[in-house]
Amino acid sequence: MQPLFSIELIAQVDVEFNLKMHQDKFLHILTVEVGLERTVLPNNYNGFKSVEDYCEIKSPITMKTIEFRTHLHLYENIAALDDPHERLLCRHAIAAQNHAYAAYSGFRVGAAVLLDDGTIIEGSNQENAIYPLGLCAERVAINSANTLHHNQNIKSLALITDAKIQQGEIPTFPCGSCRQVIAEQEYRQSKPMRLLILGSGDQVYVAEEVATILPFIMNKDTLG
Repeated sequence: MQPLFSIELIAQVDVEFNLKMHQDKFLHILTVEVGLERTVLPNNYNGFKSVEDYCEIKSPITMKTIEFRTHLHLYENIAALDDPHERLLCRHAIAAQNHAYAAYSGFRVGAAVLLDDGTIIEGSNQENAIYPLGLCAERVAINSANTLHHNQNIKSLALITDAKIQQGEIPTFPCGSCRQVIAEQEYRQSKPMRLLILGSGDQVYVAEEVATILPFIMNKDTLG
């Protein structure tokens, strides 16, 4: 069954290119940042009289707006999903929510991941009096899958939360840390992971890969 419609989210980011001067006892170093490129110049700025002259002639300092577009598919309910394994996956995420330990936030989260061989692994958030030690449901499910079935890729992840949302409102998506963990999982298996986020009235929001909700992903390739 086709989704009800696709949702397009647009975020605008203003990027300002800055000029910075660093000084120590022995050397004046000028760092000019333009876009994603960085140029380091010696004391004489390659013969130009001033930093401003160099920037004006070589690399003008500018500001521009970069626009990002994201697409999500919205299904009316779980039964509308084409893949029966993903329909079952959503039911497992709902069941996993009952095993959450949310003694401090009262915010229960259930997750489930679907492996290549059809296996489903559940996860739920596990909180701690030392808040940073708590674990999100997504990470519990992903790390359990990698431990118990290390030779299997993860095809899909379903997620549900206790968020009180009205009909038509976008539900709670994975936090930033979990998005990065999902990105790492996609990198290690060289394969995208479909994300199914359950909303109000059994609606399902679907992202085909984590890049849909996490631009500028950091992975091994970005570390230089």
